[in-house]
Order: sequence, then C-alpha cells, then structure tokens
Amino acid sequence: MSDFSIWGIGVAAGTAATIAAVVVFAWYSYLKSRLPLAVYYKDLESRVSDLKAKVADLVTEVERHRQEVGNLLQEKMTLEAEIGDARAWLDKNRVMLEQLPAKRAEIAETEEKLRRVRQEWLQAQAQRLDEEEKGATARREVERAQTEIAELKTYRDRLADRVAALQQQQRQLEVQVGKLELDTQKAADQLERLRAELAREEKRLASLEAEYKRTRAEQLERLQAELAREEKRLSAIQEESKRAKAEQREADLARAEASAKKDSLLREIALKERDLGRLQREHETLSKKVEHFEQMVRAPSMAERLEDFTKPAIAVRSNIQPLNATGDGGERVRLEECARYFERNKYKFHARTLSAFHTSLKTADISPLVVLAGISGTGKSQLPRLYAEALGIHFLNVAVQPRWDAPQDLFGFYNYMEHRYKATELARALRQMDVRRALDAGEDTRVRDGVLLVLLDEMNLARVEYYFSELLSKLEMRNVAGTGDGQGRHPSAIEIDVGSLGEDDQPERLFVGHNVLFAGTMNEDETTQALSDKVIDRSNVLRFGKPGHLQKDKPPMVPPPDYYLRHEDWESWLRPDLPAGEADEFGRICGSLNAMLARIHRPFGHRVHQAMYRYAANYPRWVDGCFRCAMADQLEQKIIPRLRGLSRDTDEKAEEVLDEIGGLINDLGDADLTNAFGAARERTVFQWAGVNRQEKQA
Repeated sequence: MSDFSIWGIGVAAGTAATIAAVVVFAWYSYLKSRLPLAVYYKDLESRVSDLKAKVADLVTEVERHRQEVGNLLQEKMTLEAEIGDARAWLDKNRVMLEQLPAKRAEIAETEEKLRRVRQEWLQAQAQRLDEEEKGATARREVERAQTEIAELKTYRDRLADRVAALQQQQRQLEVQVGKLELDTQKAADQLERLRAELAREEKRLASLEAEYKRTRAEQLERLQAELAREEKRLSAIQEESKRAKAEQREADLARAEASAKKDSLLREIALKERDLGRLQREHETLSKKVEHFEQMVRAPSMAERLEDFTKPAIAVRSNIQPLNATGDGGERVRLEECARYFERNKYKFHARTLSAFHTSLKTADISPLVVLAGISGTGKSQLPRLYAEALGIHFLNVAVQPRWDAPQDLFGFYNYMEHRYKATELARALRQMDVRRALDAGEDTRVRDGVLLVLLDEMNLARVEYYFSELLSKLEMRNVAGTGDGQGRHPSAIEIDVGSLGEDDQPERLFVGHNVLFAGTMNEDETTQALSDKVIDRSNVLRFGKPGHLQKDKPPMVPPPDYYLRHEDWESWLRPDLPAGEADEFGRICGSLNAMLARIHRPFGHRVHQAMYRYAANYPRWVDGCFRCAMADQLEQKIIPRLRGLSRDTDEKAEEVLDEIGGLINDLGDADLTNAFGAARERTVFQWAGVNRQEKQA
C-alpha cells in the first residue's frame, strides 16, 4: 500500500467525523427552531451535553484514524527500508551489470569470427555453384553449422534481453520510490487543508450560536435559508460519504495490492538472483562453445584434409603376376579364356554379347560408358564382374542410390564441420589409377599398371545426368588434354573441394586416365529413370532380354585367376582405323543412314559417326563377318533407338524411312536384329526393345 493511500484513509476518516458533527449540529439547530421555546430551553442543556459527547466520540474516532495513519506511515518506512535493500542489491550487482559491455564485446568478437567463417563458406558455396552444384552434401553440413551459430546468437540475445529486463526493473523501482515520496507530500498538504477547513467550520459554528442569541427572528429566517442550503449540502455530504467509503474500499484493495506487490517483488528478486546465476552458467557454456567452434574453424593442413582421400581402395593379392597378352593374338586368347571362365561359373552369354561388351569398352575414348539394360536377374551385373576377373582387370562395384543428385555422390564431399574430405571408394580408386601421380610410401605399383573397370550398378535409380554428366564431359576431354603433367591435364581433371586454400596450397584434382573403364547396369521398370539422349550418344547400350531357360541352382563361386592385365597390353588391342575396303563401306552405310534419319528430322552428328567407326575398327577381327556384326551392333545400339516414338500416322515419311532401314538391316544378314526391328515397327508408334540373343546360348 502506498503512502498516499494510507494518508487518504486517515483524511477520509477525519473528514467523515467532522462532517457528521456538522450535520448533527445543523439538524438539531433546525429542530430547535421548530420547537416551542419552553421545550427548546428545557431540552437544550441535555442536547448540548449529548452533542458534546458525540463530538468527543468523533474526536476519539479522528484520533484513532490518526493512529492508523501513523501505522501506515510506519509501513511506508518499512517499504522504504525494503526499497533501500533493493537498491543495495542493485548496487551490489552493479559490478556484474558493468561487466555486461565487456561480455557484449566478447560476443561481438565471436560474431566477427562467425562472420569471417560465413564469408569463407559463401566463397566456397560460390565455387561449388560454378562447378554445377558439387557441394550439395557440404551445404547440408554448413546448414548444421549455421544452426549452431543461430543457437549461439539466441543465447546471446537472451542474455541481452535479461540484462535489459533487470535495468528496466531498476528504473521501475526508482519511479515507484519517486511516486511514493510525491504521494506522501500530497497527503500531508491535504491533511493541512482539512485541518484548516475544520477550524473554519468551528468558527462558523460559534458564529451561528452568536447570531441565534442576538435575535430569534433573524436566526429563524437565516436558518430557513440555511436549511435549504444545508439540505443541498447534506446531499453533497452523503455523496461525499459514499465516495469516501468507496475510496476506503479502494484504499483497502490498494493496501492488499501493495502487500501482494511487495511479496511479488521479493519473489521476483529471488528469481532474478537465480536468473543471474543461470546467466553466468550460460555465459560460461557459451564461452566454451565459442572456444570449441574457434578450434573447429582452424583450417587443418592439406594432408590432414585429404587423409581419407589417400586411403587405398584397390588391393591386389601378393601372388598375382602381370599377364603377357600383347597384340591381336593375346586379345583372342584372353577372350576365349573369358568364355571358358563364364562356363566354369555356370553363366551363359551369347558370343555376340561378349564381343559387343568387349568392343564397347575398347571405344571408351569416344563412348566412355557401356550400359547393360534389361529386366532384373539376367546377369547384367555378373557379366562385367566375370569379364574383369577373367581378363585380370581390377573391378569396383559402385551401387547407385536413388538420392544421388550431384557429382559429390560419386567422389565424396568436403565436410566443413570436420574440415576433412570424405572420399568415396571410387574417388580413392581413381586416385590410385592416376599414373602421373607421385607414389605414396608402400604403394603397390601393380594397381595402376593395370586396368580398372568401374560398374555403376542400377545406375538409373537416380537421374544419370545429375551425378554422372560432369564425369562424362571430363572423360571426353581426355583426348584433348592428353596425359601429360601440369596445366595440360586440367581441362579433363575433376577438382576436389577441400575448403579454403592457403597461399602455398594447390587445388587437389582427380584425373581419370584411359586405364579406367566405365560400365553401368539399368533395370527398365516403373521405379527407374530413362536415359537421356546425351547419355545414349556417349554410350553403347546392350540390352538383355528374358533368359532362354531358367536355372534352378545358384552358380558356384570359382576363384579368380592369379594374374592381372597390364594397361600397355590393353592399349595394344586398340585399332584406330578400318581396312580400306571396309572404311569405304562404312562411309556409304553411315551416309545413307544419316540421310534417312534427316528426312524424319533425327540425324546424328560427328560424335556418333566417330563412335560407330571406332567400334567397327575394334570389333574382334577373327570373328566371321566381323564388319557386318559390328555394323549390326551399332544399328542396334545407336541408330534404331533414335526412332523411338516415330509415328506413321503423324510423319508421312516414317514408313518410307523404316522400309529403307529394314532393307539395310537385311543386307547385314543379322536375322535376330531383322526380327526385332520388324516387331518394333508393327506398332503405329515405333517402340524399340532391343535384340534378345539369349535363345542361342549353348
């Protein structure tokens, strides 16, 4: 309860007693004027005595109210003492409040460090955007770092808010103290005014008695006039009495509210003390987090960043030796041994399928990807594995995941939280196969002296263009850049994101040499993605149909041979040109084909022409009709897929072109291809499902 409320209660009580005495006296005066003089004088003495007794009671009541006012003033002094204690507490903790700017400075310094880290991250992000969104996974790590930074800022903001709340509480307490002092002064002034008014009323009462004694007639007239005024005044006094009672009730409520507020202030002070303790603990925790973050932000050395990248992914057995398989003779022996190795493992592939797969790998400089497509469970994944084992080629199976959407899924990413490059097995294997790289201590030279076949298993679970397009482009640039050292290889190299580079650091690049071959399998169903024209143009697509008969037993596991194929032997199998007569025939066939396709607005360019030429030149020469087989394969793999969706209803030249292509296929003498092409063109819209050569298995 404030001092003003206490003073108001006392003043209201005194005023009410005075007004009651005046009203009683006026009432008796009025009655006295109306009674006969004999009765009046007879009862005057007793009434005056009663009036004096009532006045004495009123004075006693006033004295009691004054005592209550004194008690309230005592409570005021108690509250002032409590306010003084609160000020002392504020003074005691002012040192802590004065330390807040220093803490804010520490937080500002931390923010500056975080800003520099964020600036570095933005630079890294810009670099990743320039490299076709290579850093998708790294951005997820950075987002987690930003989350921690936001949490640190939240802690800082909470600390600032609590300090501001304490300062606001201090200002409110000071304002309340000023109000209490002002209310006390106003109450004292009001008390003096009421005392003066009481003195004036007493003088007025004496004047009325004197006037009554001087003349009764004058007094009656005056009293009648006074009666009217007093009746009005009585009404006003009654209203004032009601207001006084209401004010007294409000004063009681204010007193209870002041008491509750006092208790609330005490509880709030206790809570603030606990909050200050918690703030100190949070500040210590924040400082530790900032220290930990500063340690994390410290850029490690390049060797530390690439520690995971330099781990070997390919290992060779200690007893294997290089295989002597140079030239056409060595190539024929190895393919014949490969067919026997398939039989020992109880796998049966058509001879044309093995020749097509082998020839497609030999054209990797132009068509760097061999795709094995078809229904699941037809041996698409086993063909590359068994082929690699039979020829002594290193083999790496990469299982494609549906979530892959960037090159980082193939090669790995830079973890900006740990400042480490998280490499995949493919990235580590490609590093091992780089013949221009300096050997690590204890590294086995037999790894990169050989050939590596990488299989992208179920490659169309994700969009191939998202994760493989950059690598396809780099593989095409190998012929332009060559395999020399220095800047010459950079156009065909894949730059590894290793964070911010120092002045002496060089970018880490990954070069895929000609000793690395790529194949991929794809299931064609509703859960997979179709290949785009860009990928098909740069690939040879081999299709697997349903098996001719189903096996009931699982094939056995035959130990792989104890030799490996050297890359120089593989290079000796490559032929750049066709014999003169076959080259002329190839030019005639390709010219006719491109003219046919141009009439239906589907011609091919230099890349497809060069890939078909290289395929025909590298087809096994010992196979009967090798040129016709090679051209039939290329029609199946590169030309006929271009006819997908061709409608005889909407394209008037479709029937004519299909007849001409069918005639060319008949000239090549491939009955299986002829039948498959005839089945595809029977529909109104051309649908190509490939050639199923499984039925001619031995």
